[in-house]
Amino acid sequence: MSYTDTTSKDRQAILGGRLVQDFGAIDADTVINQGDMLKFDTSAKQYLPMAASTDGAAFAGVAAGDNPMASLNEKRTSIQFTRKGVFRFKTTNSETYYHGVAVVNDTDAQTVRLYNSGGGDSAANIVGYVHLPEGGTVTGAAGTEIEVEIRTNYPAAGLA
Repeated sequence: MSYTDTTSKDRQAILGGRLVQDFGAIDADTVINQGDMLKFDTSAKQYLPMAASTDGAAFAGVAAGDNPMASLNEKRTSIQFTRKGVFRFKTTNSETYYHGVAVVNDTDAQTVRLYNSGGGDSAANIVGYVHLPEGGTVTGAAGTEIEVEIRTNYPAAGLA
């Protein structure tokens, strides 16, 4: 089983018919794409796209929109994001994914890799678990996506 790459607008799927959504502050000049994993920056008190596996400890959710808003080329100062659900993310080449295996963010805000595949990952950086309820495996490759039930660390430390 494999998934063909889809547009970011198609990445969001509903788990159990319920999504938990929230809004958060962003810098108007920060580029965010729909489907990006977002972290909360405790020093700047705003949300940013995740860029490394160590960002998982501040994982807040998945962006529900773009910045700037593509249709209007309008810059935003807040963004809606989803904290619970099943989402599609790009995979890391040659990794084998199966139902329930933990994943962390890889090198961009829409790619995951297996937890501890390179060693040294902290359990606090897990962003979710592979969702393949029918069983089977998916081998990571360019253009291949995997469904992940996200596990956020929201509210992030320092948010209060």
